[in-house]
Amino acid sequence: MALADLASLQKRRDKLQREVRVNPKEAAKLEALDRLIAALEAGQPARSFAPGSPEAELARDAFLLTAKPMLYVANVDEAQITSLGPMARAVFEHAARENSRAIAFNGKIEAEFAGMSDEDVAMFRADYGITSGGLDRLIVEPTICSA
Repeated sequence: MALADLASLQKRRDKLQREVRVNPKEAAKLEALDRLIAALEAGQPARSFAPGSPEAELARDAFLLTAKPMLYVANVDEAQITSLGPMARAVFEHAARENSRAIAFNGKIEAEFAGMSDEDVAMFRADYGITSGGLDRLIVEPTICSA
């Protein structure tokens, strides 16, 4: 995805360089584009820029793939459902660095819930201390994090 974004931005950069020669007021946009290209070359996605920044605006206007919201999902074991372990916390921290979202749930428990009645699911969720189902959050979360 980053390579496709880089190819797209290189074409924009060439065009913007010509525009800057005619209209020097566009120089700030060219500088922001150069920072965006440098970040992509360094392996950082376009979504890692702060919302509202010139780089984020350029990424949004260019419909870059790496500017799209990302949802990370950590499949944790039963002991970590209410208190995340170090690996799941690392997933959440990584998501935060990219201005993305993350959720954690236990796939095994969710699979067991699929074959149960609503009353049984509610009872088991209460036993595990789960307030909402992981699949429910997985379905709802992308709409929450889309910009």
